[in-house]
Amino acid sequence: MQPLKEQLTSTINHLYTIFETNIFIASCRGYWDRMGQLVLSFLESRKENGSWYKGSRIVVSILDDTFASQMQQLLGNSLQEKDLKPPRSILEVRSMHCRDASNNDRHTLLIENVDS
Repeated sequence: MQPLKEQLTSTINHLYTIFETNIFIASCRGYWDRMGQLVLSFLESRKENGSWYKGSRIVVSILDDTFASQMQQLLGNSLQEKDLKPPRSILEVRSMHCRDASNNDRHTLLIENVDS
């Protein structure tokens, strides 16, 4: 996943050099949201495959860490807390992960109870 992190960092740094602060923030948030939409779409089409699903958790973590840390590093104190909050698509992916983890836990408990 290092290539993803490097590509994101490079892109964010490039955006910083060409945009004013408010446009930079909007562009980064839009890019972050679009990446989240791609992960969400990917998850919805491959929900049955557990390995793809686990990989999506890692991708979302990298997206969150990279966008937040790079924006913080480049803008420092001029960045507001709301600018670091994950966009809606990322929140939807997280929600899907939590919901499915909860369903898997219940399924495991049902199987254990049936086997007992």
